[in-house]
Amino acid sequence: SKLLGHRDRETISLIGMVLDKSVTANNNILLKLEDQTGIISVLFHKNRPELFALAKDLVMDEVIGVSGTLSDGPSPILFANVLLLPDVPTSKELRKSPDDSFAVFSGDIHFGSTLFLEKEFRRFLAWLQGKEGSEEQKLLASKVKYFFIPGDLVEGVGVYPNQEKDLTILDVREQYAGLARCLKQIPQHVKIIICPGNHDAGRLSEPQLPLYRDYAEPLLKLPNVTVLSNPCWANIGSSPDFSGFDVLMYHGFSMIHYGDKVGSLREKGGLKRAELIMKFLLQRRHLAPTHASNLYVPDPKRDPLVIDRVPDFFVTGHVHRISAATYRNVSLLNCGCWSKLSPYQEKFGLSPQPAKVLMVNLKTRESRVMNFAEDGE
Repeated sequence: SKLLGHRDRETISLIGMVLDKSVTANNNILLKLEDQTGIISVLFHKNRPELFALAKDLVMDEVIGVSGTLSDGPSPILFANVLLLPDVPTSKELRKSPDDSFAVFSGDIHFGSTLFLEKEFRRFLAWLQGKEGSEEQKLLASKVKYFFIPGDLVEGVGVYPNQEKDLTILDVREQYAGLARCLKQIPQHVKIIICPGNHDAGRLSEPQLPLYRDYAEPLLKLPNVTVLSNPCWANIGSSPDFSGFDVLMYHGFSMIHYGDKVGSLREKGGLKRAELIMKFLLQRRHLAPTHASNLYVPDPKRDPLVIDRVPDFFVTGHVHRISAATYRNVSLLNCGCWSKLSPYQEKFGLSPQPAKVLMVNLKTRESRVMNFAEDGE
């Protein structure tokens, strides 16, 4: 509404939410931006390739900043010169622990499924206990202090039609009980930090509440297990001399939407490049900026999917691909899985990388992949 008093050809800057996006007859991109006071059209010209490429990847409902020249005709329009995303500050510090310790990251266990790789998972547990691997690998295992599981601990029941045909355990409580017996083997000095996923018992809408005690009590009773919501924040490794690492963990339900709908992400591999999708979300400072890219419970006071502070680690799962990257000193970690490809997953274009675990040295922030497949090394 404040634009009404501005002169023609004046340079202005504004912040708005993307209401609509279209391509003009001349192949320029035309946005409609809105705030609580009004709507304005913004044009991105094709002859400015860098700016045009940024505009092509904009999605509905995300919040952006724009600067440009105003035309105050019958229908005011802003000719964009600059496009700004919320993004991560370039001043973000790459924090490192003073202690020589490690964290491991692995999700989508899908315990109770006929496709669950039990032998490989038990090999992983044996390694954490110091019973498996070379002497060097056993030494690494002894330094593990944290194990993050970003959802889909069990296969669940009734997640998709005729799922019972794909289950070895038909009762979801028994699925959690069986997984608890496995995780109980992990040394108690290893803190296990868990959030739910779309296969876990509970509501599907995000933010998902922590696992319900009615279903997952044996798991919740383990002394070294902490069960949080999805998404969630955790701080690890803090000491009197070190503030620790802030970890943002999100199962990743919205990632399939952006891997498919955003042109540049799709062209670079889509769901096979999970780290690029994570970077895209981090730049928007929101885990699901587009309405209907996930199921959610609206909150009129606070959006729990806004990334309101910058994490040291951004951890996801869901797409069953393992990847590790860094963006502006934020470690982007997408976890692999412990399940072979199912026909249901194949419909969504998933290409799993099972039995692989991400391991991060908290002192150096370097990551490596531990392969627990039968033919792995």
